[in-house]
Amino acid sequence: MGSFVALVATFFLASVTVYYANSSPCKPPVEHVCSCKHGQLSTNETCTVCACSQDGNFRRCETSRWMDISSSWIVEESSWYYCPWYCYFTPNKALKAFDGNPSTYWEPMYRVSGYKHWVILDFQTSHKIRILSITNHGGGSQDVVSFTVESSPVSPYLWEMAHSSGAVVPGTSDPQEFKLDFVGRYMRLTVDTQSGVRPIIREVGLFGTEDTGGAEGSTCPALNTGCVISDTAGELSPPGGQSCYVTADIHEGLRR
Repeated sequence: MGSFVALVATFFLASVTVYYANSSPCKPPVEHVCSCKHGQLSTNETCTVCACSQDGNFRRCETSRWMDISSSWIVEESSWYYCPWYCYFTPNKALKAFDGNPSTYWEPMYRVSGYKHWVILDFQTSHKIRILSITNHGGGSQDVVSFTVESSPVSPYLWEMAHSSGAVVPGTSDPQEFKLDFVGRYMRLTVDTQSGVRPIIREVGLFGTEDTGGAEGSTCPALNTGCVISDTAGELSPPGGQSCYVTADIHEGLRR
């Protein structure tokens, strides 16, 4: 009798393993190296996502997201100081437009009317940028009404036009999004106000991902989007020498 129970239990576990392996959202068509990360469901339960790529690099399975812009990425900006007789320095440098806090803002120093202020970012590696968001101050005269985005793969810069728009609405402090589609390591954003005076910009947001050389998400086209992964989540190796997609899905199946 004990042997029969053990046989049934073994058969059940095998069935679970096969079912979850076959229904895995990240099962590759061939054997790939895999890397896993823990995340969280909307129910606050822990979940696991495994990215399967030829080299085991989890980033190859990540899709675009709103990027966290480090202050060190802002390498040049216009008019952060002004020296008529002695020098004035703005307390509101461009980094304040990329800090994720709409209560702070970028306000460059004085230039002649009509001057278009700019900021240059270094993403450290090549990135694909899909969306740019601008949040004006909302006061009107110092609100941005148009902008251009240029990209360069190298420094010294070789600027190429990536996008331009004259559709930014002044008089509102709501974020305004614009679709982009470019790849580059360096980006120059140039803005213009409706009155030609210096701008006040609460926030600039960028939606994109690191460019790993292939089609975005091609190594894992069906990631479980219900599992939200923290930017600080560490990568995990699949335990026991098993294929990562089997390990992750057995865990999910047994937890339920």
